[in-house]
Amino acid sequence: MIIRGGTRVALAVILTLTVAGACSSGSSKATDSSDSTDETIPLARDNPTTKMFAALGSFRSCLESENVKFIGAPDPADPSSPTNDPNYIQALTTCAAKSNILQAQQDQQAQWDELTPAEIKDGNEGFLAWRECMIGRGWGMPEPKPDEKGRLFAFGGTSAPAFDPPPGEDIVSTGDYQECAVETSKTNPDAFPD
Repeated sequence: MIIRGGTRVALAVILTLTVAGACSSGSSKATDSSDSTDETIPLARDNPTTKMFAALGSFRSCLESENVKFIGAPDPADPSSPTNDPNYIQALTTCAAKSNILQAQQDQQAQWDELTPAEIKDGNEGFLAWRECMIGRGWGMPEPKPDEKGRLFAFGGTSAPAFDPPPGEDIVSTGDYQECAVETSKTNPDAFPD
């Protein structure tokens, strides 16, 4: 897979985490180390969701160690975009490989492909509540459209929607997606599929 597709998949991975953070239950805890909150999301060991959080954390740490701020996916339609800088693309490529984020996304998608209609309904309710929380924090969120299985919360490949961040935020370094997942799971613990 070329980097442009890989980076878009990485973006889709980040977006799937918005709901994935509260999709599983279990005894271990996952936290966002860049987040100052003490909130945690319960996750099952060796669950694809747990692996996604680990991969995202590794991806973010890698970008920090490379002294690179995530500014979006490379944009082949706009050759003058700073996202097309070869050094930036190399950092994204390196960090995607080190974090194994693409494999984690594929594993997450495989898990979601096995959800029952009732679990999809619960996941959709959770996503809508999460989306409302994100909008309340200033994020521009497109109207969700169900995929072929009726899921509002599954993004893959290049189908990641454009989430417009509030000033000073970006989708990679924000803690908003995880905090909203925690908030949603507290008010509606059955809103996310296991």
